[in-house]
Amino acid sequence: MKKKIAIAGMGVAGSFLLRLLLQRGYAPDSIDCFEVKQKTACGIAPCAFGVAKKQFVDILKNVDLDATNYILSSFSEILIDDIVADCDLYMIDKPRLLKDLIEKHPVKILNSEERIDTSQYNMVIDATGYKRVYLPPVKNDLIIPTVQYKIKTKEYEYLPLTINHVGIGYGWIFPLADNEYHIGMGCLKCNLMERFKELYHDIISTSEVICGCKSYVRLLPPRYAMPIVYKNVVAVGEAAGTVAPLCGAGIITSMESALLLSENIEDIYSYERAMLKHFRYLNKEFKVLRKMMDGKEPNLIDVIRLFPNSRRVGLFAKLGTSLKLRKEALRKGIC
Repeated sequence: MKKKIAIAGMGVAGSFLLRLLLQRGYAPDSIDCFEVKQKTACGIAPCAFGVAKKQFVDILKNVDLDATNYILSSFSEILIDDIVADCDLYMIDKPRLLKDLIEKHPVKILNSEERIDTSQYNMVIDATGYKRVYLPPVKNDLIIPTVQYKIKTKEYEYLPLTINHVGIGYGWIFPLADNEYHIGMGCLKCNLMERFKELYHDIISTSEVICGCKSYVRLLPPRYAMPIVYKNVVAVGEAAGTVAPLCGAGIITSMESALLLSENIEDIYSYERAMLKHFRYLNKEFKVLRKMMDGKEPNLIDVIRLFPNSRRVGLFAKLGTSLKLRKEALRKGIC
């Protein structure tokens, strides 16, 4: 294996891919890794750290890591717009996971304006998230702004795992460990900061704020985030459109895209085809999202079609509960 590879972006997709390639026999000196210095206190891009339990355990088996080392909290119920729904979710220690995936492999830190010379490599993996630094812009791209804070409440205060729909988007309260929480929001059709303050000001104002960050998330699935391959550059993770358009889940899907690339590393166009096939289920979500953006109401058929998708991300709401959630969303004028 004489290829010289660059991985640009050492988030979950880039770091997981590095580990996979090393396990498949690539020499450490054949892979150069790059990351832009993050402004966040945790040193990584914003993320709420929620994953589906079974999918998380299964995918880490590919790199011989024990999922239990990264679990901060576990949940079987989630509060969605004051309605209790079944779930099967972990909150994970993502910084620790990235550290273990990278281990001692050197990572060069770039400033925000620096770019690697793509001509020096046989293949450049663009794992730079919504920015797609080394790929052509996506036609009719769809990016949602997000804000998130990590807070610590008083010992006697507990906040449940919560989702609050707002506009086209939602706010979240994700319990981590030791009375720490991620509280955030992403929204397309609202004033993000005003809506965030309306929902969560009381919580933020009475808690210790550890850190805060803002970012963007791409809501287009791979079919609509082309090209995935451009010359010697290959997209992976969010750069390739792996974030679920409606629920925003992206950790497991980004790792899945890295796994697909590792399995098709010798034929990047086979990888592109594999991506379009594997993630075609996200097209259903995107069509419903488009419908909502056009001011149309999701109907019963939409709810039923999205059932398998919700289970993939660890949400197990029964049909009756799903219909209640739809009714509540319509009542609030979300759609």
